[in-house]
Amino acid sequence: MVVIGAPISYYLIYRFLTVFFTYVSHANVTTPKWIDNTLGLIFVTPNMHKFHHHFERPWTDTNFGNIFSLWDRIFGTYVMDDPKKIKYGLDVLDDSTDTNVMYQFKIPFDKNIKTDY
Repeated sequence: MVVIGAPISYYLIYRFLTVFFTYVSHANVTTPKWIDNTLGLIFVTPNMHKFHHHFERPWTDTNFGNIFSLWDRIFGTYVMDDPKKIKYGLDVLDDSTDTNVMYQFKIPFDKNIKTDY
């Protein structure tokens, strides 16, 4: 903020909006399609962001936006389909470990656990 000369209030507003939109986009809610499509023209909606958490590529490499959907549209990472088609997780991990919390905590640190191709 000091380098670009922006007031600290701009940064604080951005941080507040980021937290708010992160909670909204990860909320497990269903909105009517017309609301989702209308708001989705500008903002990231829960149904839009859900595809980012799909278990397989290319779905996981989409909808990165946090506040504005415009960025995904500009950079070609926007995708939208029926949210009922989403299966969550990672296609490179064993589904039988989904409920094992200690295993989930170990994933980032254990180099023997393959999490990418």
